[in-house]
Amino acid sequence: MKNILRTTIFLLMSVLVLQCAPPDNSTTVTGQIDGAANLGVLLEKVTPAAPNKAVGNTNADPNGNFEIKIEDFEPGLYILQVGAHKPMLVFSGKEKNIHIRAGVRDLGINNYNITGSKEANIYQSFVGKYPNGRIPEPELRNFIDTTSSSMIGMFMAFTRLRIETNKPTFDKITQRFATDYPNSPYIAGYNALVEQAKQQAEQKKAQDALSKIKVGEVAPDISLPSPDGKVYKLSDLRGQIVLIDFWASWCKPCRINNPYLVRTYNKYKDRGFTVYSVSLDRKGQEKRWVDAIKKDNLTWDYHVSDLKFWQSQPAQEYGVKGIPRTFLLDKDGKIAAINPKGPKLDAAIDRVLQRVDG
Repeated sequence: MKNILRTTIFLLMSVLVLQCAPPDNSTTVTGQIDGAANLGVLLEKVTPAAPNKAVGNTNADPNGNFEIKIEDFEPGLYILQVGAHKPMLVFSGKEKNIHIRAGVRDLGINNYNITGSKEANIYQSFVGKYPNGRIPEPELRNFIDTTSSSMIGMFMAFTRLRIETNKPTFDKITQRFATDYPNSPYIAGYNALVEQAKQQAEQKKAQDALSKIKVGEVAPDISLPSPDGKVYKLSDLRGQIVLIDFWASWCKPCRINNPYLVRTYNKYKDRGFTVYSVSLDRKGQEKRWVDAIKKDNLTWDYHVSDLKFWQSQPAQEYGVKGIPRTFLLDKDGKIAAINPKGPKLDAAIDRVLQRVDG
């Protein structure tokens, strides 16, 4: 009876040990690299928007053999540095024994043999076709769209394609990757890269627009609705001297400036001068906008807005960072003065009129 009891307790303890043992997330990466005698070998995990993480390092033996044991092995993109050569490797995280066979100089052109990793083989088979590293964009997009490994597709997209010109490809592969690896830390990193690319694209667009916002250049066109829904285009006012006035009902400096603007309008309106007012009010403030127009006696017809506050499209195109902000246009729609106010506005209008009369 005692023997049976001891046996039962032993079996129960064995089961508990097996159940409580942590999962084995380790893997071993070995290699035989001709010409790599005694060279340093470093394996790094690529981390988006952060420094790479070293996961193992060693020295090759006199025959170019090495072994790196990784305890907490994760799926992702890795860089294997052997001497000065740094091939990229893609792992699913399920590999247990990975072996690389190559000549040291061949590593730099992705000409190696790798066993124990399906993802790494798919990656190497494709990039190995292009020893110079230049993959035609149509072929790259096709590979990303059709590869069986969303991880490889994701890494290829983010390391070799420009987000701003390949958004459909990025959207598709990102969705596939998030479905296959919903808990991957790469997702947050990639979202940050996408946002960064978006901001850079917007900055470039703003810079390109600002290069046109200078005296002597034709002012970018604006076409927006008035409070009653009628659309007024800036370009329809060619033949008149026009002051573009960026303002808002909530802007105290704008409201303080309005009496001076009204006086200038009344002074020059019979000589071909008008005002094109672009409001930076927002949705829900339409009544406040209309009330300000009436209260400040802004009697000209051209009051427009997309009601997008600081995200107003014309404001962004004209590089408006503060209001009031004005741009005086001559009769050809070219910018004659930037931000003239008070007496300076009158003087700028007089100069435009002199050129017309002369």
